[in-house]
Formats: sequence, structure tokens, C-alpha cells
Amino acid sequence: MGIMARNKKTLVGYSGRLSPTQQNNLEREKRESNKWRPLPTGDDAENVYEVQCLPMKVSVDLGKGTYSCRLWQITGLPCRHACAALANQNRRPEEYVHNWLTMGAYNAAYQTFMRPVPSQEKPIRRPTTKRDKRNDDPKEKSDPHRTTRRIGTIIYKYCLQAGHNKRSCKKRKEAMGEGSSAPQAPVDDEDEDMLAKIY
Repeated sequence: MGIMARNKKTLVGYSGRLSPTQQNNLEREKRESNKWRPLPTGDDAENVYEVQCLPMKVSVDLGKGTYSCRLWQITGLPCRHACAALANQNRRPEEYVHNWLTMGAYNAAYQTFMRPVPSQEKPIRRPTTKRDKRNDDPKEKSDPHRTTRRIGTIIYKYCLQAGHNKRSCKKRKEAMGEGSSAPQAPVDDEDEDMLAKIY
């Protein structure tokens, strides 16, 4: 809002056809156009030129407002090539600038004013956040056969002792006859699973 008000105040009493920024850009292009040489191609309307600054050549059509470098079409401001061709016909480049770069368009954009937006008063203290209690409910098991992992001291189900597992349990090895030539008794997985559920 401050920038809009400042720009509006700065341009009060300005009488140029173009805004000051665009006028400066055009003056730069007019200075650079002195390096280019316009050559008429001989068309009936005398609008088409070949503008040279060797080894470069550009074609300019003043009637259509186009040329091969396409800068005039993109920016709306005649470039140095167009300025050179216009100067050959004693025409002012300011008359060939697109309407959106003129002071009329600029003033129309700044005719409206922005209304101030009142702020909503908020308390100074930190806002209190309420915990979402929906996540407190126990989650349903997706697989009824899958057991939940137990957290705490792990006790081996065979000897009911803590601190070791199936591989390092001496009592199980003795009972199963592991490490000896005696035939080993098959391990009953169902019994081990039952003991795991109990303990």
C-alpha cells in the first residue's frame, strides 16, 4: 500500500506519454539505434526494412509492428532496430509503444485504492492445544493370529531362566542329548508355543 501511494504521488504532474521507467528504456534503445543502418526493401507501403549492423541483419515490418528479433512483440517497446527504421521515416518511436506501457494504462491501474484490512486481536499467551483423544483407544489387530511383542526381560520358556536363549540353554542341551552320540528327541513346537503363552 505504501509503494502504491508513493508511486501515485511521484507521478502527479507528470505529462509524458510513457511511464518514466519505460521512457528511459526507450531512450536507451534510441541511442543504440544510431549504430544500425536501415535499408528499405522497396515494398509498396514502405514499411519493410532490412536493418544492418554488420555482420548482423534484422528484418523490420513497421506496418505489422514485428521484426525478426521478436523483442518488439514480447516487450511492447520498439527496440533499436525498429527505432532505426522509424527514424528513417521521421516517425517518433513513442507512438509505436503498446498501450499497456502508457501513462493512461498506468493511471488506470492506480485509480482504485486498497482498503485497509483490520487485524484480529489474539491473546498474547501461547495457544493451548487439546490432545486428540481418538488415538487413545486400543487399536484393533489386523491379524488375530499375530501376537504383540512383549517388552521387558526375556525368559527362556524351557528352563524358565532369564539371560539366555534356546541355543545357550544347558538344561535343554542335556535333556535333548545334544553334543552326545545319543539319539536326539524331536522338539515339539506346540509345547514350546504353549509355554510361551503361559509365561
